[in-house]
Amino acid sequence: MKPTFRISTRGSDSSPTGPWATLAGGRDALRKLRAAGKLSGHATVVVAPGHYPLTDTVAFGPADSHTSYV
Repeated sequence: MKPTFRISTRGSDSSPTGPWATLAGGRDALRKLRAAGKLSGHATVVVAPGHYPLTDTVAFGPADSHTSYV
């Protein structure tokens, strides 16, 4: 079973496992979990309905290749 994480308008990017408040916060937290050996393989991030304003472009790279955002 793939681990599932969440992004929510009520989330916090300072949470190590979510729910996170932004796409970038979720991306960065998953990178940290993988680097620490606490997550491997595919993960799914569910983005809850809501408005998520972007202040910068959210860029994904090879380190993010095993993550689906739905």
